[in-house]
Amino acid sequence: MLASEENDQPIWISDDGPYVVVTDPLDGSRNIEVSIPTGTIFGIYNRLMELDHLPLEERAQLNSLQSGTRLVAAGYVLYSSATILCISFGAGTHAFTLDWSTGEFILTHPSLQIPPRGTQLYQYSEICFFPNSSLGIEQFWPLLQVVSKLISELSTRIVCEDATEKFYWFK
Repeated sequence: MLASEENDQPIWISDDGPYVVVTDPLDGSRNIEVSIPTGTIFGIYNRLMELDHLPLEERAQLNSLQSGTRLVAAGYVLYSSATILCISFGAGTHAFTLDWSTGEFILTHPSLQIPPRGTQLYQYSEICFFPNSSLGIEQFWPLLQVVSKLISELSTRIVCEDATEKFYWFK
């Protein structure tokens, strides 16, 4: 079974498959225009076979709405200058980089860890919509400067977009 942000209802592929896959096939698609990487995020659950007696639509819904604590695996694929698959099966997280010459993913980042508290890294990506482009940006720019001074020692990224005018700030 496959459940995707792109579809209103989960898709029941087969009655004999043991897994349920939930995904956002192109997470960050608004970032493409400014060359910020996009990716695919996914989670894999065991199919709840005890629900097989239910009507197909109800069975698909209940299988796709399981708690995150029941995940068998989860990960993402990052599409950028390199294609990276990051996955966890519950005991560690590992990243693999696509080797374009062989078409295989090679383990390049074993046992990834969250940095300890106090690490001087803060990254964010914001897409800001202003009702009046010139006025909105005029009012928002001083806030960006204050934020920059407050976290000047941190790595920051802001992306703002308007239908008529765009600006990008990378620090």
